[in-house]
Amino acid sequence: MDNKSLHKRKRQKIRTNSKDKDHNGKKSNINFHYIPQKMEGVILTVILGALPIVATLYMYIRLTRGTFNGTQDLSGKTTIITGANSGIGYYTALDFATRNARVILAGRSLERSEAAAAAIRSETGNSNVVAWKLDVSLMSSVRAFVAKFKKDEKRLDILVNNAGVAGLELARTEEGLEVTMASNHLGHFLLTNLLLGELKRSAPSRVVNVSSMAHRLADLELDNINSQRLFNRSKIYANTKLCNILFTRELAKRLANSGVTTYSLHPGVVNTNVWRSMRFPVKQIVTLLRRMWFKTSEEGAQTTLYCALADKIEPLSGAYFSDCKEASTSAAAQDDLMATNLWDVSEDITGL
Repeated sequence: MDNKSLHKRKRQKIRTNSKDKDHNGKKSNINFHYIPQKMEGVILTVILGALPIVATLYMYIRLTRGTFNGTQDLSGKTTIITGANSGIGYYTALDFATRNARVILAGRSLERSEAAAAAIRSETGNSNVVAWKLDVSLMSSVRAFVAKFKKDEKRLDILVNNAGVAGLELARTEEGLEVTMASNHLGHFLLTNLLLGELKRSAPSRVVNVSSMAHRLADLELDNINSQRLFNRSKIYANTKLCNILFTRELAKRLANSGVTTYSLHPGVVNTNVWRSMRFPVKQIVTLLRRMWFKTSEEGAQTTLYCALADKIEPLSGAYFSDCKEASTSAAAQDDLMATNLWDVSEDITGL
């Protein structure tokens, strides 16, 4: 072979190999012009195939959301809702006001609670909607609230224990209580017990405890209820929600034949401020899901309204509800011995 032919073959080989090199000059068997088109087709196929499933699931979730359509009038009735300046609590208060109740919005921020009360008065024309200061994480605040209530009010027909927090780091109140447990369980435990006299005198009356399906994830140890040995951020919220259900069961037993009934509930996965303290990446994932899949706060309030107002559910006192109907719980939530022991521990911690 002459030199001219040899140089020609080398140039052909170089041109051929150059098509198989990536941007770093390394040899590659990838055709970079072919892959994007192929992947676009795959992605499009997956999306189109998933759309009917997503649409069906979305419609199922929307259509199976419970709605309370009762027409009960609450004229002459007095109600308390904790954590009522936004979210589920706000729409519960708004509904009660529409039914002519006296509504007390009990919240940690008096400024925000007063703004919410003003908005409800404006929308409903009910001037009997007021805001009171209550930080359920502080037992001293609970006692001050109850003292004011007993001084100023004559009756209590409905108590909705709605306030709650989630996703917090370990923190303690000035009284030494772990904040999530104090806010979600201990404060409401004390509040309810201190108001039992008013509830009994106003019977038939109701106590509604807003829990969550997250109780199924709980790993509750009563000798660590104040996180004195170990704080588990991934479990603390679930533990408090289990406490809500156990408290409700034990309370129902203790109030038998008193005319006061009590119920716990899962409001659904609701787009509220309870998610504000979640950390990365949970908060980012929740943000993506909340608009499409989560209930609105008004939708989330429906089961609370059902438990507070529905007729003929008195025999179900102590039960747990979801989407305006009785629902199943975890085995731990049905443990009556644990419920009794939780009561005793809660009494000791709150000084009841």
